[in-house]
Amino acid sequence: MLRSFRLAPLALLILVPLLAACSRSRPEAQAKGSTNSIALTGAGATFPSVLYNRWLVVYHDHNPKVAITYAAVGSGEGVRRFIGEKITDGEKVDFGASDAAMSDEEIANADNNVLMVPVTAGCVAVAYNLTGFQGDLKLSRRAYAGIFNGEIKKWNDPLIVQTNPGAKLPDMAISPVVRQDASGTTFAFTKNLDAISERWHQQFSAAMLVKWPGNRSERRGIREWRAPLQDPTEGSDMLDTSLREKLDWIPPRSKTRKASF
Repeated sequence: MLRSFRLAPLALLILVPLLAACSRSRPEAQAKGSTNSIALTGAGATFPSVLYNRWLVVYHDHNPKVAITYAAVGSGEGVRRFIGEKITDGEKVDFGASDAAMSDEEIANADNNVLMVPVTAGCVAVAYNLTGFQGDLKLSRRAYAGIFNGEIKKWNDPLIVQTNPGAKLPDMAISPVVRQDASGTTFAFTKNLDAISERWHQQFSAAMLVKWPGNRSERRGIREWRAPLQDPTEGSDMLDTSLREKLDWIPPRSKTRKASF
């Protein structure tokens, strides 16, 4: 099993395991292999999907007889398809990817026929949509943990005001946007909350699927998840595509960056 890290806030380094069965192969791949070509299918985490798909294109350019496709369906769904229980023919995969390592129980369900390989790393940022706010929003550990555990409910909460002196913060409710499905990004973010917040540690811990407290907005999949950031009635989320989508996000302070790396 891969070990998880306890990390500084807002710069969460995570390993993204690639799940590969040591001897599992699909009939389609075997059939195509007999004509000197190979077709492989994978599915899983959305977090690294852009990188994976780029790798696969480059690999195919150098190895034209090997065709590999990857479906970004989420870490939890990737593990489910990889284990192969109650899946359709269209859901069968040769490999999966998850931001969280498989549990001992999941490995057993895959007949202990699993090889986990760390392939990349990335950061999870807190993105926000606060209409009319000028400048960069700064949140302390206590503040962003308080938002996601339901203790901090408004943008002008004293803990947020404390780290944003002089800023005009509205007396408006915060609506955290979170994933409804099993998500590796959720696991990475809640791993951080579990390390910095005693209340979170006691009530929730780190998980891919969380029963979020407070006034949250639950969305399924990455596309639904980022949509509220264009809507002024919604507030903040832990979004792994903030930079790619050019969204407002909360960067780590220099002290945090040094501690993280």
